[in-house]
Amino acid sequence: MDKIDKRSEIYERLIKIIEVTKNIYENRIDPFKIDLNKIIEELAQIFPKLKSADEIGLDMEALYNIALLVRERGDWIRSESALLVLGPLFAMLRIKLFNPEELAKIFLESWHPIISLNQITTTRFLSALNYWMSLKKYGGRKIELIKDIGFSEISFDELRKYGFLSEEGFRKIVMKFRNRIEKLFKRRDRIDYWECVMANSFQRTVENAYALSFLISRGIYFIDIEPLSGKIYVYKKMPRKIISSSIVTSISYEDWVKRRMENE
Repeated sequence: MDKIDKRSEIYERLIKIIEVTKNIYENRIDPFKIDLNKIIEELAQIFPKLKSADEIGLDMEALYNIALLVRERGDWIRSESALLVLGPLFAMLRIKLFNPEELAKIFLESWHPIISLNQITTTRFLSALNYWMSLKKYGGRKIELIKDIGFSEISFDELRKYGFLSEEGFRKIVMKFRNRIEKLFKRRDRIDYWECVMANSFQRTVENAYALSFLISRGIYFIDIEPLSGKIYVYKKMPRKIISSSIVTSISYEDWVKRRMENE
């Protein structure tokens, strides 16, 4: 009875392997979704136990299906490789056929942002300003209001006062920057200004520049220009008796990219 059960188990297993491999091949399913090595190992274990011609025939059919899947894998790799080369080209050609309005529509239909931010735009602000000016109660102040609009400097205290910069957030930026600079000062007595402020992102570079400016204004660090090279250096101790003055530095995104490329 046990022998009959084992023969039946081998027969059913061969039939199962044939059905699975045949289904993948005929239905053009991804041939890499099945572990062929595992199936081949199983067939190798079953082969010595085969007795009848029917069982041997099933084993041969299973091997034939495996061979088809191996060939299918090769075809699949060649096809995917071609798509990697031609796919972007076809996509670019297709994009060029669309006008900006069609591209915008496609983008909006496929765009699913995980976060959003509501903020007032310049257009909305001007619309609100025009409405405010149209009111009789405030319309007479139009000239006075417009006269006060313009560009000016703003201090750290004013930024904190109006909520653009939190005290805690700025303190963290300054402390993190200072800890990094202190490590550099352990190895030398002066540091190049751009080495101090440059970071992996433009935003962090600007934050570092603000933090350094703040620390210099508090007398923690000093800054000086080397006369011959024109380079700006940061010191922990005042290098020499110098007249207190301000040094203006500026950096744009283009400058930041250029300096990053020079340092790489």
